[in-house]
Amino acid sequence: MIGVRFGQYHSYTQWKLVLQSSTIGLPEVKTVTVDVPGMDGVLDYTELLTGGPVYGLRTLSFEFLMPEDASTWSDVLSDIAAKIHGKKLDVIRDSDINWRYTGRVYVRDFTAAERLGKLTIDVEADPYKISRLDSGVKSL
Repeated sequence: MIGVRFGQYHSYTQWKLVLQSSTIGLPEVKTVTVDVPGMDGVLDYTELLTGGPVYGLRTLSFEFLMPEDASTWSDVLSDIAAKIHGKKLDVIRDSDINWRYTGRVYVRDFTAAERLGKLTIDVEADPYKISRLDSGVKSL
């Protein structure tokens, strides 16, 4: 089953979470501009000191379904929170297995409707993903 590894824990193997959707945001570009009165536009110094743009954090968001028996949802949610919530972990998506992200993991919204629970896990990650095959290679 396709899922996500948060540190040593795989979303499906550990908790039977079924990945419904994922969003991999791009990092914000850190800009340095000066608004000069009487001048059209702004002076953009973004690349002056670094030779290229630098980036802030990026957000990864994963939405999972919890098809387990509703009576176990509370226990599963508590276990997930105890093991990954608030921790800085490597995050590896099964659909992009050769790359890892590193970031702080947040267990967000849990909603329940009849026989399905829905759980969102967000990651505030470093701007680059790092190759697992060659640790010197990074990519946006």
